[in-house]
Amino acid sequence: MREVERQTGLLSQFARCFRDYRNPLLVEHSLGSLISQRVMALALGYEDLNDHDQLRHDPLIATLIEKADPTQALAGKSTLNRLELTPEGNGEDRYKRIVYDTAAIDRFLVNAFLQAYADSWRPGRTLFPRLLRVVLLHAAVHLLG
Repeated sequence: MREVERQTGLLSQFARCFRDYRNPLLVEHSLGSLISQRVMALALGYEDLNDHDQLRHDPLIATLIEKADPTQALAGKSTLNRLELTPEGNGEDRYKRIVYDTAAIDRFLVNAFLQAYADSWRPGRTLFPRLLRVVLLHAAVHLLG
């Protein structure tokens, strides 16, 4: 999954649909790492946020999201819950400092679908990366749900 993300930049594109109004001096987990952590966990079958209390210490998840130091803890369920309950808006709410852009997410989903469809017809493409891309996209859509 990490290699598919490296090739497609799917999660990086998805992260650009959000705005982070947190104070950068107080941020322990970047917006990109939060989204990557949650989407990768969903793709691995960990749907419940409670799973992240244990997963935050999992070096495999840390490696998947390319954490600089995989021995450092990832985000816990409370932080990820704030991400999932993020509103559309301007980040003025003290507890909801990460917001999403609906139009940007719509564009992302259309572009990701079109990219996956176009790539599936290129010669030399194997089925496995396409399936992983679909899994990552499904997980990203689940996060939005």
